[in-house]
Amino acid sequence: MAEIPSFIPKSSPVHIPAPREGIGILLFLGIVLMVLALVLFGGVYFYKTIIEGQIKDGNKTLSELEKKFNKEQILEFAKVAKSIEASKGLLQSHISVSQVFKFLEGKTLPEVRFSNFGFKTKGEDLLMAGEAESYTDLALQIALLQQQKGVIKSIGLSGISLKEAGNVNFSISLNFEPSVLTYR
Repeated sequence: MAEIPSFIPKSSPVHIPAPREGIGILLFLGIVLMVLALVLFGGVYFYKTIIEGQIKDGNKTLSELEKKFNKEQILEFAKVAKSIEASKGLLQSHISVSQVFKFLEGKTLPEVRFSNFGFKTKGEDLLMAGEAESYTDLALQIALLQQQKGVIKSIGLSGISLKEAGNVNFSISLNFEPSVLTYR
């Protein structure tokens, strides 16, 4: 008999092995990372939109507040603030001569007299003429002034001469520490 053609195979099908599952894990991780990246991108974009909205709201509020201020008054306040700062600078650099006179009053021997007071341009050097009853009194006065380390930086003595009455004339320069002369 002649065989009748059939589409149904007469033999059992050949078993084809299934592909390995390792590629599936890599594909799964790739998809997870892509989804995570998309979520993060969306979050950052959403956050950016929120921040931009807050900036716009803040700028709008700032503009409204600036309109409420009186610009002339602000300029006047700025001018007064500059004047106050200038005054502070003047007070800090102001020389307080009264401290020097109090110091000299307490540290001058009864046998010594000072006259012709004058400050040099910086204000730390006091130039004076003086008269002592003797050379010993002058030496004691200089020694007493040299002991004042926190008050006097240096002492200069010149023009020493003996008067006919026995008194000693001299010129003295006292260089004071700046802290002694500053206004407090």
